Amino acid sequence: MNRRWRLRDETGAQSFFRRLDRVFSLAAAFWLLAASLHALPVDRAISQYAHRTWRIEEGLPNSVVRGITQTSDGSIWIGTYDGLARFNGDSFELFNKT
Repeated sequence: MNRRWRLRDETGAQSFFRRLDRVFSLAAAFWLLAASLHALPVDRAISQYAHRTWRIEEGLPNSVVRGITQTSDGSIWIGTYDGLARFNGDSFELFNKT
């Protein structure tokens, strides 16, 4: 780094963290740009998309969802306060604490 561009009181560690901050800022900007590329098409109305809600009546162990993921076989795993549920597209299989 050129000496005339360095701040007077800046140490080597401060310079390192300044560069690290720039790298993280650029990575965050790239991530936001990449995420926007996967957005829904703007020429479709929201009513053209289907959605389903799952509640305790449909088989969830609790109505508060703490985590959700999908495995390679297509199952959706939903973590709640009262246990874990696997959704196969038709029904829930519960994995409770007991």
